Amino acid sequence: MSIKYTNRIDQKYYLHVGETKTGKPTYYFSMNAGGPLGESVPRGFEIYENPNGQVFLRKILPKLISDDELGVVKKELGRISRLKGCRVERKLRVLTVYVADRRGT
Repeated sequence: MSIKYTNRIDQKYYLHVGETKTGKPTYYFSMNAGGPLGESVPRGFEIYENPNGQVFLRKILPKLISDDELGVVKKELGRISRLKGCRVERKLRVLTVYVADRRGT
């Protein structure tokens, strides 16, 4: 069964498998379901969705900020009405909060 991922804006992405010039496998996501599809995510990699909704395959990063610490930040941000719906991303020692631009509303 091929890997299919739906991002937060309801776009479907499919994992494709290609081959480099040296014969090694290469993986990428596309919204096109045609072509050679991947059956599984390679070991040591994870599906990552950036703040714009694009989907990538990336190496698994070590978690230097615990799930509990991340949960506390998300809970506190949820208490602030103008920050509802923001995204929090954990990368190594940094937490980044992405807030939608709501000037037009």
